[in-house]
Amino acid sequence: MSFCTLRQHQSKLLKKTSKKLTKMVKKLLKKSSIVDGNTNDRTLHRMWVPEGIMPSTREVKNVFNTSRFMVWAAVGVGFKSDIIVLPQKDNQGMSWSVTGDRYVRSCLSKVVDRLRAEKRIFQQDGARCHVKKTTMKYLHSKKVIVLEDWAPYSPDLNAIETVWSLLHRRIAAKHPDNETELKKAILDAWASITQAEIDKICIGNEKKLAAVAGKNGAS
Repeated sequence: MSFCTLRQHQSKLLKKTSKKLTKMVKKLLKKSSIVDGNTNDRTLHRMWVPEGIMPSTREVKNVFNTSRFMVWAAVGVGFKSDIIVLPQKDNQGMSWSVTGDRYVRSCLSKVVDRLRAEKRIFQQDGARCHVKKTTMKYLHSKKVIVLEDWAPYSPDLNAIETVWSLLHRRIAAKHPDNETELKKAILDAWASITQAEIDKICIGNEKKLAAVAGKNGAS
């Protein structure tokens, strides 16, 4: 799974002329005061905020001041599933988290038949929803071959991480400015990634795996 995040108004700011930026700064100087922000990253950078408003930490701003979607897909040589954009809220309006049951229902159920029919070996990382007993029981009940005991803390060995990186770059190139545009950008960017590109990534990843195996897992 991966998060696709919207950096609000980033593309618009990049398009502004220096004259407009100057006016914006002057306006900001009249309405705002400069305060020390507790960034938690120890940079001690100052932030512009309206008078009387406490600055958010950089970490909080990154998480809560941007829109984002969690997405899931499965890839392999000759294999590319649809991308699944997971909900942001549940039926009660609460933040949607990925439980084992939701992972099975929203993601795995869409690919298990093809995985079984093509006798694919299914690999996933050790995220809690991936390795829950209910998840593994479901995969085994569908007679899906699962590569178990995947090495922890090894995203560089997982081909899907390279595919996510490619997806993020193509989304960024579309400069989405709101949630609707972001969701469309995700779907369009995924559609633009060809099977040939995925095959190249997966085959190239075999070299990494062979190198690690040759050193008995040492870096």
